[in-house]
Amino acid sequence: MLILAYLNLPNLITLAGMLCGLSSMILSLHAYPGFALLALGCAGICDLLDGHVARRMSAHGKRSDAQSQFGQTLDSLVDVINFGMAPMVFIYALQPSPSVSFYLCAGFYVACAVLRLAYFTVHGLLEDSRGKYYSGLPVTYAALLLPVTMLPGLLSWPLSWLLWLLHVWPLLIGSLFISRLRFRKPGSARTVSAGA
Repeated sequence: MLILAYLNLPNLITLAGMLCGLSSMILSLHAYPGFALLALGCAGICDLLDGHVARRMSAHGKRSDAQSQFGQTLDSLVDVINFGMAPMVFIYALQPSPSVSFYLCAGFYVACAVLRLAYFTVHGLLEDSRGKYYSGLPVTYAALLLPVTMLPGLLSWPLSWLLWLLHVWPLLIGSLFISRLRFRKPGSARTVSAGA
């Protein structure tokens, strides 16, 4: 089968990340929030690894242009699942009775994640005098930001405050996805600066 020619190591890592994202959603729906966040974190690690491995293979001439394009497309599709859908399933599962306002917030978040990925597919990393940067928050950062912001709420906040956070988080992070803020590629001297 022709498609098997594209299943090199980076793409297998991407698919492993997809399984982590799927596991996160299933664990969320079965009321295992800690394990769901752990699975989401593993999906984020896979997203970092697949890009690193792909760049090394390309540098050594072990990937064709077609394989690179396939890998980039696969990565974006998996990112929709892992960092677009999985965080909203997690937040949905925490609520005793999701409201219409939550569905609107979740829809906004997912739409922003998809728009961010489409923009990156067209424009990629941008560059200025200080080096390369992302325009808008990369969707992968959701794998870090969701646990950092949700764990304190799950452990100590009253339900009313937690429900407030569950509405604000998708709006805030979704807005950062489509913002003009510049997020420096890791390793840069400064991480964030205002966009032009």
